[in-house]
Amino acid sequence: MTYFEKYRSRLLSYGVEGVEQKRNIAKKILEKDIKNSPSYYEVTLNQSTVQISTRIITNSKDNRKTLLSLEKAVKGDVVNWDSQKWLILSSDFVGEIYYKSTIELCNNTLHIKTSETKTQTGIDSMGRPVYTITPVYSDFPCIVSSSKSAGYDSNQTINLPSGQLFITIPYTEAIKEGMEFTMYQQKYKVKNVDYSESMNQVGLVTLTVERFV
Repeated sequence: MTYFEKYRSRLLSYGVEGVEQKRNIAKKILEKDIKNSPSYYEVTLNQSTVQISTRIITNSKDNRKTLLSLEKAVKGDVVNWDSQKWLILSSDFVGEIYYKSTIELCNNTLHIKTSETKTQTGIDSMGRPVYTITPVYSDFPCIVSSSKSAGYDSNQTINLPSGQLFITIPYTEAIKEGMEFTMYQQKYKVKNVDYSESMNQVGLVTLTVERFV
């Protein structure tokens, strides 16, 4: 029996009427159950320092887990838990009561130049301004792999040729094809930027990158 079915059964036994009232009571029941669970953990999301109550359940894959939360937690959010970063791959708002998310451990951080600043530092002998260009780097918690599922619930796998990698990161428009970076002490170039797992600037971006010398 799922959480939703469990709480629906309880509410019916209480004789509660009214959709909003049922949801509020269900949330209180779930909040109590989460905090009393042996798999109860407090985590933070993205850059926030506010801790939220969750239940984190181990899946068949060691690097993937299921997260239950009353607080909003959607695809592309970064879960900060146990001194590690986890990326939300999918999320459902079950019965408009709680969020059920699949999370995967980030195994690297993408450090890449995303812009640059131009600062005037003087003038030349002809009175023209002289500028200093300073690169601006961004860091993205990421999942790096040489293969990926055709879909997060699919058993089909897409394998890349040697020297190429998939890098999954939270949604951003800062990374473009042709950008270069270093990872695993090797140089890579962004070959493709896939936004198919995002909507309305929320979700995931998957980069296909290629090693070069």
